[in-house]
Order: sequence, then structure tokens, then C-alpha cells
Amino acid sequence: YNVASDEVKTFYKVAEILAGINDRKVVFDLPDDAINKGGSKVQIALMDSSKMKQLGWASGYTINDGLTRTVKIVRSENAK
Repeated sequence: YNVASDEVKTFYKVAEILAGINDRKVVFDLPDDAINKGGSKVQIALMDSSKMKQLGWASGYTINDGLTRTVKIVRSENAK
């Protein structure tokens, strides 16, 4: 399942968080002709977690902590 807290982050901000975790910089350059060929100008995608909360679910991590943990797991798996 893909569930999330109610933290609102732009795709750019998520990319910045991931870049920071990996000691990188974000270069976000999507020319208009790329958009016309099927790219997307979507900036924010929101998930409604209200039904999950009604079942007692609560986010255990901030987006920063969750992404940091995910990167650590992926690195660990890739090192095997």
C-alpha cells in the first residue's frame, strides 16, 4: 500500500529532500517541448488518508525521515 501523512510537498521539494540525503543538487529543467511530448507540469499530488485514519492508522515518520530510511534500505539492499 502507498499511504502518506498529510504533509504537503511539491515534487521539487521531495526531489530536494532526496538530493540532500544523497549529497546532490536538484537540476529541474523540463522544457516546454518535453511537456508537449508527454511530460507533466504537475507540481503537487495529494493523497487523502482520512479513511486510513478512521481505521486507526497514523503516520510514524515525517517525509524527511521516511525518505532517509528508504534510501538507507535501498543502499543496504544494493550493497548485497
